[in-house]
Amino acid sequence: MQYIGVKFPEKVDTFVKMTELCWCVAATKDIVYVSDRPIAIHITDGQLHNTIGLSLEFADGNGFANIRGQLIPNEWVQGKLPTASQALKWRNMDQRAAACELIGWINILNQLNSQTIDKDDDPMWGELVSVQLPDADGRDKFLICQCGTGRQFALPVTRNCKSVDQAQSMLHGDIPASILRNSVIRT
Repeated sequence: MQYIGVKFPEKVDTFVKMTELCWCVAATKDIVYVSDRPIAIHITDGQLHNTIGLSLEFADGNGFANIRGQLIPNEWVQGKLPTASQALKWRNMDQRAAACELIGWINILNQLNSQTIDKDDDPMWGELVSVQLPDADGRDKFLICQCGTGRQFALPVTRNCKSVDQAQSMLHGDIPASILRNSVIRT
């Protein structure tokens, strides 16, 4: 093997071997940092992502937690989520959004003691609730409704919304609720 411009090929051979066996190698003048290969890498749509554990995990148990590529505190996916109030006050907006996704808006509304304003007998049509979000200057409103699969969603609506029918109308481009109730097929 011939190396152009290198006086010590054995050092290059060592470096090449190290890069084959290790995941990450970084060298400074005085120290070399070497990392084992991870035992697990979870990627979704090209980004590190795992909602139930570390997205990048090493044999010693260390690693990193990510939601759609956003680095988050490891404890959030290891059973210690922030409270709704803590999540909504989290300084980093991307991490705040990830925390709200992990907690779930239905759980956030429950933790913050939302109050029912109007409720339809059909869970797919929904329940209008109001809640005092941390640091908000008034009560915000959400329509809690269910899709055909049984999953629940909390959809924000304007503060002046007074009924489930009005919320559904607003969310569907101001189509009157009487038309929506008779024409929308939910799957």
